[in-house]
Amino acid sequence: MKRHHILSLTLFAALVVTGASAASGVTHAQQNKRYRIAYIAEGLQYPYSAALAKGVKAEGKALGQKIIVFDGKGSAETQANLVQDAIAQQVDAVLISPWDTGLAPRWIKQLHAAGIPVAAVHTQVGNKNFNGIPQQAFQLIENEVLTGKYAAQLALKTVSGGGKVAIVDGAAGAAAVPERAKLFKQIMAKHGFKTVAEQPGDWVPDKGEAACQNMLTANPDIKLFYAESDDMGVGCANAIASAGSSAKVIGVGGAKTGITAIKAGKLYGTVCYQPYTEARKATKIMVGFLNGHKPAKHSMFYNTPTITKANLSRCKPEW
Repeated sequence: MKRHHILSLTLFAALVVTGASAASGVTHAQQNKRYRIAYIAEGLQYPYSAALAKGVKAEGKALGQKIIVFDGKGSAETQANLVQDAIAQQVDAVLISPWDTGLAPRWIKQLHAAGIPVAAVHTQVGNKNFNGIPQQAFQLIENEVLTGKYAAQLALKTVSGGGKVAIVDGAAGAAAVPERAKLFKQIMAKHGFKTVAEQPGDWVPDKGEAACQNMLTANPDIKLFYAESDDMGVGCANAIASAGSSAKVIGVGGAKTGITAIKAGKLYGTVCYQPYTEARKATKIMVGFLNGHKPAKHSMFYNTPTITKANLSRCKPEW
């Protein structure tokens, strides 16, 4: 009787678990299914993009999934071709960080038509708003336009009284470049600051340094540089030191180089992004989506605080 009682309890527990799974629309087989998920990166030559790819692979491994990373190489044309490759390979899902947000809706629709769920990570789909398009499973992104506002708030803490400011852009053609600059320019203008120069630094220190050297040569009285990535900001700080300028620098990203530079007083502050964590979360959401769990929100953001020497502990560098 005792053995029969134990077997009955075991069977009951199994039925409860099976019933719960059925109620949620997810079978036991689905919960343990191994999917092939492609991640189409902007360009693995960029540290931030590499950190995103690392996060996708880490979460994929943790969840027992097969992750295929495609390198967009900083080219919308390359990403368009990689979308076709993903369709040809009949992957189960695609995560993508679009190089060109204007072209991205076309790629999303192509994947959707092929029956492949797709989600944007880091960069939104479409230029009009941050809602993406209906054909997406979801998107997990930073609000790049608000980043420009946060950068202006940082700038106004370290400079005042109006004057000249300049922007070190990322790579030409990257979606984030105009978005990160828009509100920065508007807000600074309202406080008497004029953006007198803007040059690309391709997201890397040496080109950021060269861009700032050029802008300082033409405008030696620039008060502040807004670098659209911390790496470029560090390069810009080197140019400022070489020129004997007193200009301040703020960055974006919360990179290891940026946090170190803030500690050393070379950068005043940054906006903290977390690409590794963001990519892991997006991968987990996509696996859940494939298993029948639709996310509560179609477009999701995460907190990107402004960081100075006073609150460095709020930003753990991930790239």
